[in-house]
Amino acid sequence: MPDSNSEALIGLTLTAAGSIFGLYRYYMNSAQANLTRQRERALAASEQTKDFFEDADVRFVMRLLDYGTPHFGRRKR
Repeated sequence: MPDSNSEALIGLTLTAAGSIFGLYRYYMNSAQANLTRQRERALAASEQTKDFFEDADVRFVMRLLDYGTPHFGRRKR
């Protein structure tokens, strides 16, 4: 029959192993949750960008800025 010191050592070892495994699982779950959050943010940003550039007013202003020469105020003759 094992003495009380070896029983305490076995209990401590099992407790330490369980704690380390729990911390490892917590770290892995946190990393996975961060990746999921990043993916969701990227998809949301992509959707917002798509909606922005599909707007007719935005396309008009972009064409105007790229190729147009608008006159503000009085026209010179």
